[in-house]
Amino acid sequence: MFSSITPKALFGIGLVASSAIALSANPAQALKITVKENTAFSTVENAQYIDFEDATLRDPSLGAGVGNVSYTDPVSGISYSGIGDFVKNDLRVPKKNGGTRKVAAALPNQAGEYDNKDNTYLTVGSFVQGQKGTLADNLDEEGIVKIALGGASDYFGFYFGSIDTYNHIGFFNDGELVKAISGVDIRAAANGDQGASGARYVDIFAEADQLFDTVVFKSNGIAFETDNHAYRLADPEAVPTPAAVLPILSGLFAVAKRRKQDDSAE
Repeated sequence: MFSSITPKALFGIGLVASSAIALSANPAQALKITVKENTAFSTVENAQYIDFEDATLRDPSLGAGVGNVSYTDPVSGISYSGIGDFVKNDLRVPKKNGGTRKVAAALPNQAGEYDNKDNTYLTVGSFVQGQKGTLADNLDEEGIVKIALGGASDYFGFYFGSIDTYNHIGFFNDGELVKAISGVDIRAAANGDQGASGARYVDIFAEADQLFDTVVFKSNGIAFETDNHAYRLADPEAVPTPAAVLPILSGLFAVAKRRKQDDSAE
């Protein structure tokens, strides 16, 4: 579900350790990444976040079959589509020879603000079938989850657990790749640590000439787990969200009603 950053997101902010990384293939392709420990939320000014609590969970009848993400946030209109699943807790699926295997790890608890038993999260790559290599430079690649932000954005954030080298993130604008990064760009020791010490909240910022309207997640292995996504439109007035449009419509209806009443009185 889409909402403004709440006071909950600020809990324990004094304990948050952060570091900044500038990623650049050349000066015109720079993204700034801030990595924070001990928090599961964005604290970026004017950011809005989506916590997936109203997303449809993976159908248990799929067994070990590949899942599909098709989710549109009812307030912002931001859409998620592709190969992945929304789940709670660890995701385990049947093995061919009996028993189960874990294909997604619930993001770790953060004391006082995040309980991994009660939070829906997104997993990508839990059922990898031959995907190799880095992120492609197009939006038609198989095995990805595409996040359409609905407008040019200068910020995207997410709570990232068990960071792996084979987790890939791409930023696109008008279908063109702006920048691709991987788990090692976020944490040098991207070794899949499933504990709180291996989790980070990742804030990614773009300059005015590096805005993006689509974010892509891909994983070449099991798996890529995230929650509490956050974003910020570079010009919120350019693409009003439904929440912004409603007051405008209400005003127009009020004017129309008043005019009708005035005409009736004449």
